[in-house]
Amino acid sequence: MIHVAAAVITFMNSNSESPLDDFTQTLSLKNRDTGMIRSHQVAGAGARCLAGLVDLGSQMVTFGAMAWLAVTFRPDLFPRSSWGWAFPVAFAEWHIIYLMLFESFTRGASPGKALLGLRVISLDGSPPSSRSLIVRNVTRVVEIALGVYTFAYYRINQMGSRQRLGDRSAGTIVVYAAPLTEQLYLSETPESLYSTSEDGYLLQAWVEREQRFDEESRMASAIDLAAYLHAKYDASTRDLPDPATYLKNLYDAEKQHPGTQAPELGI
Repeated sequence: MIHVAAAVITFMNSNSESPLDDFTQTLSLKNRDTGMIRSHQVAGAGARCLAGLVDLGSQMVTFGAMAWLAVTFRPDLFPRSSWGWAFPVAFAEWHIIYLMLFESFTRGASPGKALLGLRVISLDGSPPSSRSLIVRNVTRVVEIALGVYTFAYYRINQMGSRQRLGDRSAGTIVVYAAPLTEQLYLSETPESLYSTSEDGYLLQAWVEREQRFDEESRMASAIDLAAYLHAKYDASTRDLPDPATYLKNLYDAEKQHPGTQAPELGI
């Protein structure tokens, strides 16, 4: 048992290079059917723990009701001498069935996940398959039995993909169902280019990461992004200045005076 637990922990520590965008905590996934690429904000351990507690409470209430009915009306099925092992085994089975039923018929959202705005998706952005749901939920029971489930949640925020062992085995990931901009809108964050719009995120992400690009990629991305922002927010007959300089000046101006329109930069 100790060797198996050690193997599990080693597997969880492997392949931890982060594929996430450092700024927005999003992961871009390409749908294998449509070929479309969409960014998903990946859920961390906090939101997933809260969702799990909601689901656990719901499972305990429903299982308790079913157990009471079984003991009351069919006591021959559950003699008192078997309660010590029968009910834990039955609850583990109900735990798997409960999550699989909801995640299958709600496109990856158990009641707890739906309450927290989360859902399970495959690594190509599509709804999870039945096989994936079986693997990720059975693995959860194995993690609990091995005593590494708490450690698994601790490791979620340190893993690049924010996946526990069950997700990695099943090829799934837990994300926020709503786009990041919609989440900010629902939280009544004041609208501004710098703090909420996708254009603002593009601008900040480029400025903060430009040093990671090779020179060719840096200039190509600067030209494309600067041309897009210049045409959308600073449309005029003026020629576009040096793209990288334009983006840095726009970023500095937005940090000082955020607004829904880019400021006149005088360049």
